[in-house]
Amino acid sequence: MHKKYAVGLILIAIYAIILFTVPSLMFGKNVASILASITLVMVAVYVLLSLEIIHRTVLAAFAAVLSIILAEHAHF
Repeated sequence: MHKKYAVGLILIAIYAIILFTVPSLMFGKNVASILASITLVMVAVYVLLSLEIIHRTVLAAFAAVLSIILAEHAHF
């Protein structure tokens, strides 16, 4: 079971690094922080759902609340 947690966290961390660094390094464009944050939340949800680490109802509720909080604090 601990292997699932490690794999899930590693995949999410790798995606976060790619999401926040590659567009600016390769294309010279910055991804809006809110877009990157919401994308990271959604990818984390899919990874955690596929590995069945957290119950899907709890995960969906947590991701929804986190997305709303991130959107509320965004500076447009």
